[in-house]
Amino acid sequence: MGFGEVTSASGISFIASQMSGILGLAYSSISVDGLDTFMDLANLTDKSFSFYLHDTQEQSYMTIPGMDDELYDTIDTHKVVEQKYWALNLA
Repeated sequence: MGFGEVTSASGISFIASQMSGILGLAYSSISVDGLDTFMDLANLTDKSFSFYLHDTQEQSYMTIPGMDDELYDTIDTHKVVEQKYWALNLA
């Protein structure tokens, strides 16, 4: 898998966020410099992923592929409205 390094970023999203990296889960339509995305290159038959959002970031986590089926009571699924970012219509 190719690796891209960000040496500088501009814009309020990058300044205000506390992110430590980008994994490349968006669609390849917005890939920078044509780099393959993680999902494009993943050797998985199930390319789904799930987030478990809790009160603190230490308790929250992501699972690839699928979901941790011991930790949920209700599953909410939403269709992606535009195949760029994972934009959802939650209304």
